Amino acid sequence: MLNAIAQKLNKSLTRAFPAATTGGALLTPEKLASYLETPPDPTWGDFALPGFRLAQDLGLPPAEILARLKKALKPSAWLEKAEIRGPYLNLFLRAEFLAKNSVIPALKKSYGRARKTGQIIVVEFPSPNTNKPLHLGHLRNLAIGESYCRLLESNGYTAKRVNLNNDRGIHICKSMLAYKLYGKGITPKKAGKKSDHLIGDFYVLYNQKIKEHPELEQQAQDLLVAWENGDVKVRALWKKMNRWAFDGFKATYKNFGIKHQKEYFESEIYTQGRDIVLKGLQDGIFQKRADGAVVADLTPEGLEEKVLLRADGTTVYMTQDLYLAQIKERDFHPQGSVFVVGNEQGYHFKVLFNLLKKLKFPSAANLKHLAYGMVNLPEGRMKSREGNVVDADNLIDEVTELARAEISGRYADLSADEINERARVIALAAIKYRLISVDIFKNIVFDPKEALSFEGNTGTYLLYAYARAGSVLGKASGSVIPEDARQCGCPESVDKQIPAYAGMTSITLPTTMEISERVLARTLGAWTETIQTALAHDNPALIAHYAYDLAQNFNTFYHTCPILESTQREWRVALTQAVRRTLGGALNILNIETLEVM
Repeated sequence: MLNAIAQKLNKSLTRAFPAATTGGALLTPEKLASYLETPPDPTWGDFALPGFRLAQDLGLPPAEILARLKKALKPSAWLEKAEIRGPYLNLFLRAEFLAKNSVIPALKKSYGRARKTGQIIVVEFPSPNTNKPLHLGHLRNLAIGESYCRLLESNGYTAKRVNLNNDRGIHICKSMLAYKLYGKGITPKKAGKKSDHLIGDFYVLYNQKIKEHPELEQQAQDLLVAWENGDVKVRALWKKMNRWAFDGFKATYKNFGIKHQKEYFESEIYTQGRDIVLKGLQDGIFQKRADGAVVADLTPEGLEEKVLLRADGTTVYMTQDLYLAQIKERDFHPQGSVFVVGNEQGYHFKVLFNLLKKLKFPSAANLKHLAYGMVNLPEGRMKSREGNVVDADNLIDEVTELARAEISGRYADLSADEINERARVIALAAIKYRLISVDIFKNIVFDPKEALSFEGNTGTYLLYAYARAGSVLGKASGSVIPEDARQCGCPESVDKQIPAYAGMTSITLPTTMEISERVLARTLGAWTETIQTALAHDNPALIAHYAYDLAQNFNTFYHTCPILESTQREWRVALTQAVRRTLGGALNILNIETLEVM
């Protein structure tokens, strides 16, 4: 909608300032769209144009600019009036124009989704270690990684989800050693535990035992050497425990709605990459030091010298990453690659990206480290080795139980199956929304009870608004949506459930709107720009912020404006359907399932 307004403004601006140039370039509609703001008080207008921004382009005092532009802006089919308030020119849109450029587009199935670009972006997440189950930090990684993929897809890209399993190394050997010494042949079935949780228990046990038995550190190192030498018994134990880890991970991924297109394993690539480095040495990209080590001089890029092959010819982690990048190029031929990894690994990726550019990898021009902040508990930071970690599965179970208790207290007539299903969807919505809604580069403190609240800025609140809109539409069409019906944020399903309003795009547009209608219509009109801005800033949290604003504005509209009993029933039902479609689309990007009935 901003673009439509900016086009109109540009014509008036050209009339008021025929020589409206800056450095020889026209003050374009695109620039004007970026200048438009929303007034803090909705009674002040629908949009505001800041005079001080225009002053930078026109070289005139803001007051003079606003006065001349106001004079040029005559009431028209799109503009009711313009008023100067302080340093802003406030615009009051015609109701018909606002409806046509916000609500009507939102009724279309394709609203907010860009055309296919034909470009492939590989997104790597969550890259876990196989010595413990996934924990709360991994859940934030999963939530961000999946929502980012869906954000890419909404903007026309094809996202390929891949996962690197860190399934070898000293940390793996610590769990193996503890199992070997103290496991007594226990299995997940015998222990009555999820398989990856059993492995995590032995990792914690190792770190407890080493306090009394420091010799365990050398034994773990010996186990790693035996593994690297292909010791049959050590490899058999490693395969068994890794299988337990992967089985557990797979169950957690499925529960959280994650499916990778490709799985990579460190154990299969950790010695690779040597040929890439040697080719780089031959081409003069890398250098050999006096001690025989092959290095990359990254000091011109403001980084340090990086060893790629040790003096004895062995590889390092960075060498492995170069090889993995080569495999991704071979498997997907992508135009870009994204790594969803905590912000403490920032330097590592700066080095990796510079190396890939030096080596002229095809996708090297479009590499991103999608860095996110850590997740802490109210009592402080989590530490895996001390067992002070919230396991992902345990957290989901805990929040599900809290949701189950809440639902049981609110609805006494539901069956056990209905309660369980609602509790599952609500719990996952609460967790995912909390983990995404805070700007991803910030650390967060996760409180399960706070995340589950039915009020305020929570995933549960969004589900409630979505279900409320569905209830209105069900009554409007004379149909009742089955209580056990559920869909995954796909707006198309709304048409199937409420056929009376399928594809409604030719309604009688309103000539007036209440303030809450205007605010809601403006919010709907910002959806496409929000999707584009969220990707431009690599921040799925902007989708969460938008979804909350939309839900909040819809609830205000619902309480202040009669819908089914209104003389503008057709329009307000259409407005409700536009909200439901758009909110469903936002929840879909956040990977949040929806409920028809809360």
